Amino acid sequence: MAESHGPGLAAKQIRLTLDVPDRLTIAGNPFLLHQALDNLVQNAIDFSPQGGALQIAGKAEPDRVHPHR
Repeated sequence: MAESHGPGLAAKQIRLTLDVPDRLTIAGNPFLLHQALDNLVQNAIDFSPQGGALQIAGKAEPDRVHPHR
């Protein structure tokens, strides 16, 4: 994720951190899940201030994935 958004992150000096389990699995269409996450990150970059920070975090439970709050 950071690689594909590297230029946008660098241009605005935004720090991106990931806090997800190593083996997190999400059921669904891989293309659509990637597209949704990609859109969320791009929107966060677009609307974050110069020098801001973004964090992608989540945790797995037996039957669902929860975002950290």
